[in-house]
Amino acid sequence: MPAVDGPVNGGLECTEDEPDDDFCPPPAGGAKVPQAPIAPTSGDSAVKSSQGGEEKEDSTAELKLEDSPPPPATLDAHWHQLEGVPRPPGIGPRYLAWSGHGHIAMFPEQGRLEVKYAAHEGKQEQIRDSIGFNMAAISGGACCLAAGEGAEGGSQLTIRPAERWEKAVFQASLGSAGEAVEAVACGETFAAALTSRRLLRVYGLSGLPIGVISTPGRSVALAARGQHLLVAIGASGSNQPKDGEDDALEYWLLDVHSKAQRSAGRLPLSPGSRLRWLGFSAELVPLTIDTLGVVRALFGTGPGSWGPASGNAGEWTVVLQLAEEEAKVGPLWTIDAKNGALFCAEVGTDAIEPQPAEIADAIGLALPESSAKSDTKRFGHGACLRELKWQLPLGPFFSCGAVAETVLRESLLSRHMEEMVAIGAFSTPEEQARATLSATGGKSAALKLYAELVKGDEVERALDVARHFVAGAGASKMLSFAQQFAEKAGKHKLADQISTLSRVVVASATSGSPFGATA
Repeated sequence: MPAVDGPVNGGLECTEDEPDDDFCPPPAGGAKVPQAPIAPTSGDSAVKSSQGGEEKEDSTAELKLEDSPPPPATLDAHWHQLEGVPRPPGIGPRYLAWSGHGHIAMFPEQGRLEVKYAAHEGKQEQIRDSIGFNMAAISGGACCLAAGEGAEGGSQLTIRPAERWEKAVFQASLGSAGEAVEAVACGETFAAALTSRRLLRVYGLSGLPIGVISTPGRSVALAARGQHLLVAIGASGSNQPKDGEDDALEYWLLDVHSKAQRSAGRLPLSPGSRLRWLGFSAELVPLTIDTLGVVRALFGTGPGSWGPASGNAGEWTVVLQLAEEEAKVGPLWTIDAKNGALFCAEVGTDAIEPQPAEIADAIGLALPESSAKSDTKRFGHGACLRELKWQLPLGPFFSCGAVAETVLRESLLSRHMEEMVAIGAFSTPEEQARATLSATGGKSAALKLYAELVKGDEVERALDVARHFVAGAGASKMLSFAQQFAEKAGKHKLADQISTLSRVVVASATSGSPFGATA
C-alpha cells in the first residue's frame, strides 16, 4: 500500500488503510542505505605500477572491498540478550525482542521494523521506521518501541496495542526534552521505561502515565509479564564496572495492578560476570542469567522462600548452569521459560548473533537458488527451540539424588504458586486453576522420595523428608500414610517419630501458630 504524504506519528509513516502499519517495503534489489567503506588492507589498497615503481590505487580491489558485506555481530565476552535495551554494536538486521510472545526485528537498511505476535499466527506487521528505534519489548497484549538519546527529533516511546480499538499507536510522554529512554518493558496492560533522569516511568497501554518512581542508580534492564514488572538497576553509588570487577546491581519486583513492591534487594551474579538475560517464566517466576551461564530464580517472598518473616523480599536460587552445554553447542539464546525449563535457540559454534530473515524471505517471495541456502538457520517466532530442564546444584548425593533434587525444586515452585494464587496474579480462570493445581504438586514427589529412603534403610533422611517437605498445613493424611508405610516396612521407631510429627502439625493448625513453633 502506498504511503500517504503528511505528518509522521512517533516516527512511523502512515498508510492509506491503517496508520503506521504494513507499509510496502522496497523491492529486494532496490536501493540500500549507503554503508561506510571498509578500510582496505595493505595488500589490496595499492599495487605497484610497472612504470617508475609508483604506487597506483587499484580501483577494482577498492570496489570489491566496498561490496563486501559487513561482519555480523558475534556473541563473545560478556554478551547479553537483554530485551528492551539497545543491542550491542553490530551491523545488519537484529532482533530487538524475541520471546514466547513473539518477536520484533529491525532492518536498518530497509528502514523498517517487523512485529510478529505468537498469538496471531500467520500475521505480522511491517512498520516504517524513520527515526531509528533501537529498543523494543513485546507481550501478549502490546509492544512498545523506543529511540534513545541521539535519535532524530529526540528520544521517543510509542506503544502499540496488539488488538486495535480506536487508535493503533500511542505516544508516551517524557518529562523534558533532555530526558532519554534507556530501557523498556511491556506487560499485559502496561508499558514501562527507565530513563536518563534515573526515573522509572509506568504507562497504561494508551500512554497514560500511571507511575513515576525515582531509582537510586543507573539503568540496567526491565522485564514484564502479566501484571508484574522486574527492574534491574545499578546499586546506589556504583559505576559501570571494569573487566574482572563485580557488578553491583539491585532489583525491584513490582505488582503494577496493585501498585505494590513484592520484593527488592541485591541482584546476585557470579564473580566478575554481567547480567545476560532478565525475564519471567509462565508461572511468573522472576529469572536471571549471568554471562557465566548461571540461571537464578526468585521463588516467592517471605517465610517459606527464605525471605524475611515480614515479607517484601526473597532469595534467589540457582536452578540451572548453561556453561557446560554451551561449551559443546555454542551460545544458547533464551526465548522462554515454563514448566520448570528454559527454552533456547541454539546459535551454533560460530557464535553469530541470531539474525532475522531479509524481506524477500520474510514475505514469502521465492529466492534465487544461488541465495537460498538449505543450511541457513531460521530464527524468530516459530524457530526450533531446545528445552533445558532446571536442575538445582545439589552435588553428589545418595542413590535418590535425582528425586531429592525434584522434591526441593518442586517445593520451592509450589510455595511460589501458593503466593501467586493468594494475590490473584493470574488473569484468567484457566491460569488460576493450573496454578492452584501446581501449588499442591510438590508433596507427591516428597512422598515418593520418603518411600525410597525407607526401602533403602535411610530412616534418618526419610524423617527429614517428612519433617521438611511433607509436614505442614493440611498434611495430616499424608503423614498418616507415611506412618503406616514405615510400620509395614518394620521401621517402628520411624513410625513413632512420624506420629509425633503428625500431632505437632495438628496442634499447630488448631492453635493457628506456624508449624514447628511447638516442636
